[in-house]
Amino acid sequence: ISVTDRLQLNTKLSWQCLHESHGPYEATIRQMLARKIGIGCPTCVSLRKLGSLASVSPELSRQWHPTKNGDLIPSRIAAYARRVVWWQCTNDPDDVHEWQASPSSRLPSSAHLQRLKPKECPFCRSAGGQKRVSRSNSLAAVYPGVALEWHPAENGTLTPDDVFGCSSVRYWWKCQRHGHVWLASCADRTGRHGHRSNCPKCWPEIYRNSVLKKDPSIAAQWHMEKNPLRPGQVERTDPQMMWWRCGLHGEFQAVVRDRFRETDPAGCPKCSLSENLSAPTISLASLHPKLFAELSAGNDQEDVTTISTVSSSKVSWTCLEYPDHKWMTTPYRRAFVGHKCPFCAGRFVHRTNSLRTRHPKVASEFHPTKNSPGIFSKVEKRFLSTPDDFTYGSNRRVWWRCSSGHEWQAPIHCRTSRSLPSGCPTCVNNLKKNLMVL
Repeated sequence: ISVTDRLQLNTKLSWQCLHESHGPYEATIRQMLARKIGIGCPTCVSLRKLGSLASVSPELSRQWHPTKNGDLIPSRIAAYARRVVWWQCTNDPDDVHEWQASPSSRLPSSAHLQRLKPKECPFCRSAGGQKRVSRSNSLAAVYPGVALEWHPAENGTLTPDDVFGCSSVRYWWKCQRHGHVWLASCADRTGRHGHRSNCPKCWPEIYRNSVLKKDPSIAAQWHMEKNPLRPGQVERTDPQMMWWRCGLHGEFQAVVRDRFRETDPAGCPKCSLSENLSAPTISLASLHPKLFAELSAGNDQEDVTTISTVSSSKVSWTCLEYPDHKWMTTPYRRAFVGHKCPFCAGRFVHRTNSLRTRHPKVASEFHPTKNSPGIFSKVEKRFLSTPDDFTYGSNRRVWWRCSSGHEWQAPIHCRTSRSLPSGCPTCVNNLKKNLMVL
């Protein structure tokens, strides 16, 4: 439609900015005649008011795709533009990541969040935040041993190259030993939740013949950091080469079944067999000095240096970082299951890890009345109703009230997140309405 035609001033037309890379936009003739109030190409307006991507976030500008965005460059696009563009991550030269997203989706949306870093490459994110699979973070790449039991037919067209090793989605698996078929998530199979699962039908038989069940003294020398499996998951006849730790001479490698030979069993090359399995070499003090340092002085044992790594008797522990943290558990759970200080891990609340202590500003928005009588805790056997009763990383969903009087519900850990803490949704929406973002 020609502009010279007699049209009503409120008729909306399509216009083209002089910068062709900005693309077309719609506006009425009245708005275009009143350019002094800031109406025109919305991209140009946003660039003037909010700044370009190059000026607001040089870090994101470095991930701008050099070829797939045509003539568009970071200095010619608004920092909070909603236009979808191409990005490129070169953290891994052997596996260059490419994806599409708008600048606004990668930057914090509120002015008070400008101090936060922009969102990472979706392929390179930490295990808890991964969104896309690549050659470097797939199940086949990270856990090739588990990938061997991927069922070739029951998972459709999916392969171990198409899923994460930490995925919570359940897939079909086929046991290499007897061909058993079962469902399990990748996270359970790879031990993301602290325990690595195997074939449920073979597992009882494996455990009965495992290193842990057959000889706890040998299991005590199992290297928990360097071995992908635990001693209760490996049979004593296994031909794999595993890592072991001698209390006197440090680390060494040996085949599992060779350690159980009746004649001349393998062990620490610097020790004789009798020395290798003596009390000092399987004690907590020699194999796990960091854990031994956390043993409380008030334990009943006359000599704590003789406490075995595989002991199932509960003893008292004191956290080195916070001496007020004291708890009871067995050396076996600490050495083989990986239990840490329950207060530092957020399983129990303490004045050092409470919401009020760690995040006083967030705690000030804790609703004073709507969280009563509180949430009953089966662990602590009481009702939790104040910021002192919750850890700062709790999953509990509670009520909040901001300084403007808005009320809403949200999990505590979302409010205290390091990467992108949440706030009052009403205040955020009001702020967005006042920003001209594309």
